[in-house]
Amino acid sequence: MAMFAPYSAGKHAIEGFTQALRFEMEDFGVRVACVEPGEVQSAIWAKGDDLLADIERDLPADVVARYRRQVDMVGGFLADGAAHGIPASRVAKAVHHALTASRPRHRYLVGPDAKLTGMAGYLPDKVRARTLALYAKRWERSGRKMRAARPS
Repeated sequence: MAMFAPYSAGKHAIEGFTQALRFEMEDFGVRVACVEPGEVQSAIWAKGDDLLADIERDLPADVVARYRRQVDMVGGFLADGAAHGIPASRVAKAVHHALTASRPRHRYLVGPDAKLTGMAGYLPDKVRARTLALYAKRWERSGRKMRAARPS
């Protein structure tokens, strides 16, 4: 998603590290699994809202105007995450299974959005890009509506 390049890079790095470590450790009988949660109910969404409000308040108006679409998109994404996040207990259950199963899975995609993102990796690039663009437009519209509803 736009404005999340460092976050996305970190997530991809964890996936690559986990895959490499899995192959490295298999000769020693060590199993490696990657727990990949999606949106989780937590204070991170409110923190993101606060950060977005700070950005809109502190940046020059012309910069905010230039990035209006992305700012609205992030606002909609944050609202979506807050509304649809799964309980942290579901992530804990997946971690417990990964640690205690005699044959843990390689990947644990926890939550509907994590599963959708995991499946999107198998789509052709153009289809995946169009799908992500549809989500981005939805988040942008949502963020724009939220901004319009805020008291001035």
